[in-house]
Amino acid sequence: MSLFNFKSNKQKNKLPFFIKKNKISFLAYEILKKFVISRQIPPEKLDFVFPQNWTPKILKDLSPQARNSLYRLSDTFKKNKKGLICQTCSYNFHQKKSLKKLSKKAKILLKKINNDEFRYERIDMLIKKYKINKALD
Repeated sequence: MSLFNFKSNKQKNKLPFFIKKNKISFLAYEILKKFVISRQIPPEKLDFVFPQNWTPKILKDLSPQARNSLYRLSDTFKKNKKGLICQTCSYNFHQKKSLKKLSKKAKILLKKINNDEFRYERIDMLIKKYKINKALD
């Protein structure tokens, strides 16, 4: 029998309030705060959640400024199995528009395609016929 029972001491130090708190991302926490401010959700909901930093698995010894930018990126972009931030097609709303400008000929062609001119309708019909014939063969 030991003189010190460490398990009971650890349990006394822990407050039950913090055990019931749920971890959520910074972005989710900000959205929850906006809902509380707009009174769509009661303020008691904020008592049981707290934002938690995302810890990168591969990158080590990051400066605080770099870590803050990584946290911001981790809220908007998905992470792969290794913990690296990867941009996918579903998250292209942050990408800038293409920097290359369209040429005059490309703009004219785009207008013709969007207006469904006769020439392009004929090409569409040929493509449909080709697909149907290929499916039947």
